[in-house]
Amino acid sequence: MPLFFIMLLGYVLHRTGFLSDAFVAGANKFVFYVALPVQLFRDLGKNDVRTTFDGRYVLFCFVVTLVSILVIWALAKVFLKGTGLVGEFVQACYRSSAAILGSAFLQSIYGDASMSSLMILGSVPLYNIMAVVILTLESPAAAQTGSMSAKLKKSAKGVLTNPILLGIAAGFAWSMLHISMPAVLDKTLSNVAGLTSPLALLAIGAGFKGRKALGYLKPTTIATVVKLMILPALFLPLAVHLGFTDEKLVALLVMLGSITTPACYVMAKQMGHEGVLTGSVCVTTTLFSAFSLTFWLFVLRSLGYIYNLFCIAEQRTACRLSAVCFSEAIGEAGCTERMQLLPFIRSFPVQRSIPARGRDGWSRWHPAAAARGLLPSFPRPPSSMPS
Repeated sequence: MPLFFIMLLGYVLHRTGFLSDAFVAGANKFVFYVALPVQLFRDLGKNDVRTTFDGRYVLFCFVVTLVSILVIWALAKVFLKGTGLVGEFVQACYRSSAAILGSAFLQSIYGDASMSSLMILGSVPLYNIMAVVILTLESPAAAQTGSMSAKLKKSAKGVLTNPILLGIAAGFAWSMLHISMPAVLDKTLSNVAGLTSPLALLAIGAGFKGRKALGYLKPTTIATVVKLMILPALFLPLAVHLGFTDEKLVALLVMLGSITTPACYVMAKQMGHEGVLTGSVCVTTTLFSAFSLTFWLFVLRSLGYIYNLFCIAEQRTACRLSAVCFSEAIGEAGCTERMQLLPFIRSFPVQRSIPARGRDGWSRWHPAAAARGLLPSFPRPPSSMPS
């Protein structure tokens, strides 16, 4: 919701004349050429990709992204033929806020954003390569001028000079070389990267055209449903089947079902598209993603594929307290009582995280949980059991 209100602020400020069209154009250009590349460079450069690298996971992110793009593109060329909206529609459907939202989302849930770097590595370069290709080939100007070879050359040039891709490449190289980032440089980059979301969201709000957007209500609705519901419903079960859980699964949820990134609007405008449909999808996905992401997290948590949504530091503190309580309880119980406890303890499924409060139940260590500093939790035993 805060993101939506920033868009709304941009709309109001533009309507009242406080933000000019020149400012909006300059903000779009700054985000595309400076702020977003810097953010991607910093996010990748600060994480040691070598220690957390999982080729199978990166490949899965890449394949899922590629399949999504190609299928959506093929369907859009059939159902949106002749509308001039194919490029914007396809990009708005598949391109998530993986870089802008991914790190913050995982950091707030797990206290660690290493999996977001792998997800970014597997998806964001492809996001941008395909966005350049699709927006070039499907642009209104491309339909009127140039041969296919000229269009392909233009696409290739756009890919090689794309500032977002250059930022990703530089960040990955920095991480692989294992160069420490000086505090002054990190702070400077952090301040520049912090401008990405506010400026992009203000620009979307300022450039939003309500009357025109109403004319695109049907494609906007379809793109929103595809982005927030259909893609997660198709690919999250496959990810679970392949054994991805916890942070990896949440990172995939961000990749598949988070808001359409504001960079879509910026790139569409920079590459000669109208941007109305893209801006509309950014607004609607931002508005409804709070509900859709909550829904998907609830489903995954209920099915046991992700752990309790607490930061690792809080979990470790609670684990130590629970371990002490359980050790004292077992120490006070006699041999017969200990034997009575075993069936009760084994009757509960092992959970790999615990709430920080209300720890008056029985607990025991589990090797997988202990390896991560986590302790499974169990409810209070029946009154017939020792307490």
